[in-house]
Amino acid sequence: MKKSWEQIHQELSAPFSHEDVEWKIQTVSKDKSRGLAVAYVTARAIQNRLDAVVGAQNWKPVFRQWHTVTDRDGNPIPSQLCTIQIFDDERHEWMEKTDGAENTDYEPVKGGLSDAMKRAASQWGIGRYLYKLGTPWVDVEFFGKTAVIAKKEMPGLNQFHDDFVAKLKEPMPGSRSKPSQQERQRSETSSQCNAASGNGTTANGPAKPKISIADTPRYTIRKAVPHRFKSGVMTIMDIECENGDVFTVFCDKPDEALRAGTVLTNLRVIQRPGKDDPNRRFNTLESYRVASAA
Repeated sequence: MKKSWEQIHQELSAPFSHEDVEWKIQTVSKDKSRGLAVAYVTARAIQNRLDAVVGAQNWKPVFRQWHTVTDRDGNPIPSQLCTIQIFDDERHEWMEKTDGAENTDYEPVKGGLSDAMKRAASQWGIGRYLYKLGTPWVDVEFFGKTAVIAKKEMPGLNQFHDDFVAKLKEPMPGSRSKPSQQERQRSETSSQCNAASGNGTTANGPAKPKISIADTPRYTIRKAVPHRFKSGVMTIMDIECENGDVFTVFCDKPDEALRAGTVLTNLRVIQRPGKDDPNRRFNTLESYRVASAA
């Protein structure tokens, strides 16, 4: 591995094609007709990215048990920690970053290992941009008690991701980054085509309009009540979406802005087992941005 760590981080953090991104439902509306969709990178895409950037022989995942909760029958369910190690040629040692995840409801151990790896990969920057991606509401279908995204929603979700990536790649205002040789060649070819066919056109006809990027969804806190549990104080909030759907989340982070009337964006909601009752799962507000405080 002869790359600088700065180059490695840049290449690991690059956005993925939507083919490498999957979506799952985080929480459903009270009428169970719609759900919040959250994007994540597949474990296979993470492996391929590491192989391509640092070489298959220069990285490895290490898994170990984190902590144990019990199911309704009292059976122990271990949670997983994943450490992704990357070898540093100059220092001749393995550099590592670790994160963990609870086991999942479906294929618990396999799902827990996969989620732990995704979180550890995010520590290296892989797929981290998805934390800034919005969580749109979509129609859901049920298979037993499990809510899944309706197939008709997938083209829209793929476009939602691609629009966001296109926006990320736009140059910052005032920036004057030096174009690469490929970009210069494309620019020269485009100029030649425009000169031959007229302004505002390409060799194949009129230029396509620039894709418009949808605004990030906004969520309004309708009720926020602090509640003391055995494990500490949490804020219980009813949050209303732009389409009128309301869902409940718990937040253990002290923030005076989390009160009725505050508008949030970039919500990241995770279902976690309760600290006082591991057999129950709750919607936990993991991250957010305050758009306007009440």
